[in-house]
Amino acid sequence: MLVRKKNIIWLASYPKSGNTWFRLFLSYLYSDSEDDININQLDLAPIASSRSLIDQYLGINTSNLTMNEIEIIRPKVYRKISDESENEVFLKTHDAWKLNSDGESMFPPDVTKGVLYFVRNPLDVAVSFAFHSNTDFAKTIQHMNDDTFGFCMEENRLFNQLSQQMFSWSGHVNSWVHHSKLPVHVMRYEDMLHKPFLTFTKALDFLNIKYSKTKVNNALYNCSFDKLTFQEEKFGFKEKTINSLKFFRSGTMNDWQKHLKKHEVNQIIKMHRSTMESFGYLNDIQSYIYK
Repeated sequence: MLVRKKNIIWLASYPKSGNTWFRLFLSYLYSDSEDDININQLDLAPIASSRSLIDQYLGINTSNLTMNEIEIIRPKVYRKISDESENEVFLKTHDAWKLNSDGESMFPPDVTKGVLYFVRNPLDVAVSFAFHSNTDFAKTIQHMNDDTFGFCMEENRLFNQLSQQMFSWSGHVNSWVHHSKLPVHVMRYEDMLHKPFLTFTKALDFLNIKYSKTKVNNALYNCSFDKLTFQEEKFGFKEKTINSLKFFRSGTMNDWQKHLKKHEVNQIIKMHRSTMESFGYLNDIQSYIYK
């Protein structure tokens, strides 16, 4: 019986929740250089839905396959990636956790070492996601409340990424945290901001990754928002969407208070109250004075 290596670490999140920040942190942590990391050489944790990545390991073009066929194949490709890797493999994903039509997990547990799940107040996600997509808040909130929402879902277009079903914001969170039955460590974006050393090292401890305090502090310093913003302004960032003005726009919390109207806030809370409460995102909301 084949004994598989449990060496894949999924970096999972709804968009604009801290995933890219942590990938940059890892890139510096694993680097032998003391220089600033290059945000456009972020090769440590590619996105799991990359069409070129899947094609490379599959040996055929996924453009010839249906979405359903690709979903059936993806777990097999991840096992192949695991088998061919001597070290840990970090893969970013915005997919919700789900079973494919064969009843198999899209993210196979037999090769999974663990999951880091990044969660952020959906009120701030709505603002950040809207700016990222260069769309209005109403449309973004509609997507976040839609259980059928996803990326690259049109069958008649060829994208550089495969289809990614994301569900609603709550659906996404709960799919990974409560339904996947994988070993999951949750990282709140707000804790990453206000307790960075403790929050980042807890994640490393969860994954049994060795580190020095000096290296972690240097990595956090070199991945500070000011430094990332400076690099994007000077060199651009290849992961920024065409429609977006900036990828690293604000990087703060409670930015929603400057942008969302009362009815927009209420739409999000009505849909996601239970999940928001479970992560402490409704603790202070009653004190907010709406404009």
